[in-house]
Amino acid sequence: MTAALPNLKNYLQSKAGITEEQFEALTQNLKTATIEKGAILLKQGEICHHSFFVEQGLLRSYTIDDSGKEHIIQFATESWIISDRSSIFFNEPSDFFIDAVEPSTFVYLDQPFIHRASEMSTAFRIFNEKACWWSVLMEKPVLPFMSLAIQ
Repeated sequence: MTAALPNLKNYLQSKAGITEEQFEALTQNLKTATIEKGAILLKQGEICHHSFFVEQGLLRSYTIDDSGKEHIIQFATESWIISDRSSIFFNEPSDFFIDAVEPSTFVYLDQPFIHRASEMSTAFRIFNEKACWWSVLMEKPVLPFMSLAIQ
């Protein structure tokens, strides 16, 4: 699987100090997918069960307000992770959609992967905890204000 996931390998080695052997062990059961532009990975109201690591392409998360206007939360380029971490963490319906802005290949990162990587690497565990708290503290409070008209 290493040859098929060069960006994920580089990401985990540079950000979390994962060794070649650890990478092989972590990624042996990971699933990847290639999707077309416009394909939806997560719909608002669904519970998010995965984070998505972008190997190639561009994904985005966004919400749609009551008037039908889209509000982009985040873009995820190659070597970025995107998800609704709050939905995963609290097992609650997502506030966001996640879709492909262009044809994209991504890796599903499920909770067992996150737990194994956290056990192998303190740096990964700390990074993941910070990302979870950033999501909970920064994204949720902003949502009610996104549909307000600028005066």
